[in-house]
Amino acid sequence: MKRDGSNSKVLDMNGRNTLAALTRKLPAVESTAFKAALLASTIGVAAPAWAASADPLPSWNSGAAKDSIIEFVDNVTDPESGQYLPPAKRIATFDNDGTLWSEKPLYFQFYFALDRLKAMAPEHPEWQTTEPFASYLAGDVDKMVAHGEEGVLKVVAATHAGQTTEEFRQAAEQWLKTARHGSTGKLFTEMAFQPMLELLDYLRESDFKTFIVSGGGVDFIRSFAEEVYGIPPYQVVGSSIKATYEVRDGKPVMVKQPEIAFVDDKEGKPVGIHQYIGARPVLAFGNSDGDYQMLDWVTSGEGPSLGLLLHHTDPLREWSYDRKSLVGTLDRGLDDAGEKGWVLVDMKQDWNSVYPVKPADPAQAQLFDHSWQIEYIEGRGVVDNSPAAIDFALDARVAGNSSCNSFSGQYSIEGGDLSFGQLVSTRRACIDSLMDQENRFLDALGRVQQWHISPEGWLFLMDETGYVIMRASALSKEASE
Repeated sequence: MKRDGSNSKVLDMNGRNTLAALTRKLPAVESTAFKAALLASTIGVAAPAWAASADPLPSWNSGAAKDSIIEFVDNVTDPESGQYLPPAKRIATFDNDGTLWSEKPLYFQFYFALDRLKAMAPEHPEWQTTEPFASYLAGDVDKMVAHGEEGVLKVVAATHAGQTTEEFRQAAEQWLKTARHGSTGKLFTEMAFQPMLELLDYLRESDFKTFIVSGGGVDFIRSFAEEVYGIPPYQVVGSSIKATYEVRDGKPVMVKQPEIAFVDDKEGKPVGIHQYIGARPVLAFGNSDGDYQMLDWVTSGEGPSLGLLLHHTDPLREWSYDRKSLVGTLDRGLDDAGEKGWVLVDMKQDWNSVYPVKPADPAQAQLFDHSWQIEYIEGRGVVDNSPAAIDFALDARVAGNSSCNSFSGQYSIEGGDLSFGQLVSTRRACIDSLMDQENRFLDALGRVQQWHISPEGWLFLMDETGYVIMRASALSKEASE
């Protein structure tokens, strides 16, 4: 579903002044959401969507990070705060890879470029010995990452030169409709972060203009930014290759050329903001040292400002990485955040969900509403009083007991298809019968491709041929805890 990227005003300035006047008489009330709802009921003005729930950021846990965001928005939108900013100055910039969606094990645009490169490789034997093409074709991840954003731009330039910008957009949109992440099984566009989608909505409800400022290819990001983030193409700043104006078949078009025009990364980000936005933002959100200069420039301006860095600390729901990561390195920013006054957002601690959850159909609701006690594995019953069980969470997390040890990880579900990603487990030893059963359970879980709940309430986990690998019975989640 398309997200609404408009910056429509829900309260005019008179309304905002009335809000300030009313709520100054309520010193015990601290929530702007409550104030907005109060004002709506008092003077008949429509309240923002986030006011109805009294929590504009429900996927954010209570804590310093969430409080800093809400306090900043409260201050710059309250004419009586002393830090008020008129809507024209409320500009927020966001990095994309690793900030608005995941970026592991490689930036997602790498995969798009790689698919196109492989398809065209037979016509270009010189690519086998020319960098960065050789590294891409060989699947050498370390070298691909070492070539960075400039490397992927060179691949995009070579593989899409001669295409019109409209042809490129259509190719990117089509690829994004079907391409899936190798570890999660999700469409790449399903790996946008739910807490960030809420933050973008919250800011726009507060009359902020939200921009993407990314080292990724600008035309690639523009192909999905409005659909996924609610950010229109003209509010995307990114790296680019050159384009020329031509007339083809009597129609004016823009044609992509095999030459890099601008790399919007590190020092390039403030330059890109200056050239394409033309004003200094007051909020900047990144996740790596590639965003350092953007945050530094934004928070060194006069007046109120807020800089935030997302620290990837959650190996179960996403990934955990910082200083030594080849992708999304966070080293200098991690050291300097405190001194600079930047907020470190800890993914594991500050977010109660990572990816958006699709509404479940009735069968999936059954899957989520119960814990599942394993009854047999590969046609063999389980050890008496075995604790083997599995529990599916709405946010694509899975956890349970494999007979002796506890495990957790991620799963992917689409209709009747079900698969499990990499799991992590405790490492204690049990009696031989339980250890043997645990090995069979984990092996079977790795081969699951389908699922079905029978009218009698049995959960059947099946391989790709439909053969039943495991059967489980339903327990209430309360009974299993």
